[in-house]
Amino acid sequence: MKAGKAMRRAAIVTAVVVCSAGCGVSEQSRPDPIDRADVPFQLLASTTSPSPTTTLNGPVAFPVALVDGDGLVLVERAVDPPLVPRVALESLLEGPTASETAEGLSTAIPAGAGIGAVRQKGGLLTIELGRTVRGAGPDEIQAIGQLVLTATAVAGVERVRFRVGGEPVQVPIGDGTISSGPVRRTDYERLLRSQSA
Repeated sequence: MKAGKAMRRAAIVTAVVVCSAGCGVSEQSRPDPIDRADVPFQLLASTTSPSPTTTLNGPVAFPVALVDGDGLVLVERAVDPPLVPRVALESLLEGPTASETAEGLSTAIPAGAGIGAVRQKGGLLTIELGRTVRGAGPDEIQAIGQLVLTATAVAGVERVRFRVGGEPVQVPIGDGTISSGPVRRTDYERLLRSQSA
């Protein structure tokens, strides 16, 4: 009788070990990084930037900065989640929609301007500018302001650094002075017109 119990226990232990071995997650020698664009946007939220609004399965609403006369206004746009800086900036670079143009809104960013690499490390976003954006003339303050105000509307982006040809560049801020380092949303908020005007 004892031999039978021992055999049953051995069989059960063997079955548990065999089943457990086939039901787990495979081993890895090192972790695989996850691209930021593949992380669900809710997990990237930060309390330091304005947070976009969303419905459970719908588009994410976020502000882009457009030109209204001699100032900037924030206009709501929507994209499918996740909202990442590149998506927000590409929406801005599309320029004003027909209805936004009918409302008198425009952009200081030259037509056909593009951006290169967009990299985020912590709260710092680095944007590679095309020369056409950098040489926007007297509208350069508004153009850079549009980029900064739009980028910092994405959760987690606190500062923006610009590069041209891989090298850091100086950019004008809202008060007309030049910054050689990263800029913040507050550097351009003076350009915002009252939304009630």
